[in-house]
Amino acid sequence: MNSTIIGIEGMEFYARHGYYATEQVCENRFSVDVYVQLPLDESTLADTLEGTVNYETVFTICRQIMDKPVKLLETVAFTIAQTLQQRFPQVAEVRVRVSKWHIPGNLNIARTFVEVKKTLG
Repeated sequence: MNSTIIGIEGMEFYARHGYYATEQVCENRFSVDVYVQLPLDESTLADTLEGTVNYETVFTICRQIMDKPVKLLETVAFTIAQTLQQRFPQVAEVRVRVSKWHIPGNLNIARTFVEVKKTLG
């Protein structure tokens, strides 16, 4: 099967995701990267948005999910992946990486991330 991968990297959000109560009060910096795999066929090559994914729609979906505080990045990444597959049924595979830039505590860590890979089926 021939396929194409579309990447949307570096979407930045300030949100209240985190396990600790203070994380759900104070906003933190997050970035989201999304990669979708589509079959390379006539609909993909038709030079219209119907055969592919709209970047603006992907960003809007990510923003809506980032606006709802949850405790785990795993939940955020999975919800984004699942929502993208529902919105774009032509997507064969979606990968979502959610990075958190400020880690609570006295830890010398630049950032942490969770990546979810979801395939059709």
